[in-house]
Amino acid sequence: MTTGRFLLVLTIVAAAAGLTIPDFGSIDDIVDQVIDIDSIDSTIDSTLHVRDAGVSEARRLALLLQEKQKELTILKKTVEQLQIRNQCETKGPFNADETFGRVCEFSSLILQCPTGTTIDVVNALYGRLLPGNVACNHPKPKDTNCKAASSVQVVRSKCQGLQVCSVHASNSLFGDPCGGTFKYLDVTTIDVVNALYGRLLPGNVACNNPTIKDTNCKAASSVQVVRSKCQGLRVCNVPASNSLFGDPCGGTFKYLDVTYRCKKEDYQLVFKAVAGVNGSISGLWSSDEVRNEYNEAAMRLNAEFKGHFKSRVVNNWKNETIVAVKVAMYKNNEEKMSMVFDGRNTDKFSWFNKSRILSSPYKDLGPTAIPDRTKFFSIQGDVRRRREFFMQQAYRGCANDPGWMVVVQKGGCSWERFPYFPAFLYAPGDQAVRWKKGVSGVADTFAIFVLRN
Repeated sequence: MTTGRFLLVLTIVAAAAGLTIPDFGSIDDIVDQVIDIDSIDSTIDSTLHVRDAGVSEARRLALLLQEKQKELTILKKTVEQLQIRNQCETKGPFNADETFGRVCEFSSLILQCPTGTTIDVVNALYGRLLPGNVACNHPKPKDTNCKAASSVQVVRSKCQGLQVCSVHASNSLFGDPCGGTFKYLDVTTIDVVNALYGRLLPGNVACNNPTIKDTNCKAASSVQVVRSKCQGLRVCNVPASNSLFGDPCGGTFKYLDVTYRCKKEDYQLVFKAVAGVNGSISGLWSSDEVRNEYNEAAMRLNAEFKGHFKSRVVNNWKNETIVAVKVAMYKNNEEKMSMVFDGRNTDKFSWFNKSRILSSPYKDLGPTAIPDRTKFFSIQGDVRRRREFFMQQAYRGCANDPGWMVVVQKGGCSWERFPYFPAFLYAPGDQAVRWKKGVSGVADTFAIFVLRN
């Protein structure tokens, strides 16, 4: 039931019973001022002798509402779950302050806010409260009533106050609240369903004001504007004003009515390479081979399982409606570096392009990087020197080569001489680093995730 429909039903019943309906200014007001159904019933009884036909229908409606009285006591909770907000013109912004996203165990959840804003973690759950057919399906979950006590604390430690963060859904990070049960991590993101700036309801139903001349107006830009402010974010703020939406009906006091819902964002692990396990990483990615696809040990982001992982999703890339791709490096199961790319309208090679970077930990690499300079940025990398998935700023001699990420397959320069190959290197700070042992970050796993539409 939407707020508007609820109010209209009460209006009809009150009018038939000879009552006046109060002016509801907000959702909290709706709940606080719900009409006493018993008083409606009593009023109807007292006027039966003058309102035969009308009272009969009103009484039927009142009795129906009386049967639903228990449902009315949870009206506020229902409305909040529907994520419906009405805001009157000039009376403050529409705030979407709770959004939702879920990833299954062994996958990573990415939260990202636009430049200039930061993440505020409201709630989080690592465990399982839902059956397998509802969330992260898995044969026979043993426990559907478990939550890691550290859930909120861990996600806040990883994300609070940052613009972008990644949290791996794993026992090693949260602890295991229910052994033997396939778990998930819940956090949130906004999906705008509909929006209206204007007026379709009379003043006694929504945002009453003496200046109401038109009750059939809607700004054509309503949905577009709200989506531009909110779609895909964790938190957004939309003022109800003519300056933002234009004025669809001059002289009429308007309102902003937004409906949004929880949109699940499930990044799926599709590729993982382990340091010291022989073989070309770019070669495995490029091939049609699928490796260890259903092996849960291979999907864990540590280096305990000595084998690479590749899902058939990689080979079926163009049919997967991929919208984003995340590349990350891990050390002892902890994410050390990650970047997110625009995956729309790409194949399994073309997404890896500096022009498609959506988020980067490096101020000198990404959509806002100044200056924008790269020597190498490709999956194949420097084939002669066997440097793959290579993000390199310049070649200035072995001791002065600055870069951001590389999969090293052989020892050439002193900084790439390892007792094992492949080796995974990354810049540990916020800009390119001169590759050097003790300065370069060294990871033990390299992973790629995708987000589908």
